[in-house]
Amino acid sequence: MRPLLPTLALFVAVDVLAAPAVPPIDLSAPLPPIAAQYSTQREFISAGGSNAQAKIEWRLFRDNDSVEIEDLATQTGELWQHDGTTLFFRKLFHHEQRAVEYRMDDFAVLEIKPNWPQPALLIDPKILLALMQQESEQEAAQPQSSQQPFTKQPSTKQFAIKKTSIKEKEGWRDGYQFRHLQGRIDTSNYDIIWRTDINLPAQIIVSNGVRRETTVLMATQSLAAGTWPRHDLLHYDMIDFADLGDRESDPFIARVAALLPGTHEQYPH
Repeated sequence: MRPLLPTLALFVAVDVLAAPAVPPIDLSAPLPPIAAQYSTQREFISAGGSNAQAKIEWRLFRDNDSVEIEDLATQTGELWQHDGTTLFFRKLFHHEQRAVEYRMDDFAVLEIKPNWPQPALLIDPKILLALMQQESEQEAAQPQSSQQPFTKQPSTKQFAIKKTSIKEKEGWRDGYQFRHLQGRIDTSNYDIIWRTDINLPAQIIVSNGVRRETTVLMATQSLAAGTWPRHDLLHYDMIDFADLGDRESDPFIARVAALLPGTHEQYPH
């Protein structure tokens, strides 16, 4: 009887090589609609170690022209809408069914320069481009190796990275493709694991020697067929940011002032 070992070895080699190559990060590609749940933890770093601070559980609902973010504990959120030329923003307060609405000229008064890809990607695209540029320069400076990196065959498990350390620059993890970016920009160090199939981070770690923020993807769902509830904003009281000065006596305005853009940043974007 003919030996089976060569045949089995051939099947193993074909199985490994059949894994599709990981595509590059394409920030110009259409962003797929998706719902995702994240966890963000902030720590202050001292000489004696790290001191864990508040941990936030939140959800992202991304459509073609809108992004909604909801803080699950405080029942507050953000809604970004884009019509191709103009960006609109609403700070949402679900318990009170009220929202503060901002327009482009309001951003100018606050000296805030938002751009549409940033809330949709959960990170400034300029940071990703800078990290990719650093990676390209590092690869160009290193001697080429003839050894091909091992690519893990995709599985059917749901993707959820719990704060982890990945050494590979790219590959498959729990059935999904990722790219790993690391580098320093200005005074901050970045460690990003990026899911190329949905163009969203699976993990972002940002540290500057004093503060560390870790954001981790916990789960994803289809936006159209997902089970996570969403708030109906149709009957919310919409307050124009330009009118806040005339409503200083409103207890609601006094209570939420610290949560409004320009005075408080709650999410990693």
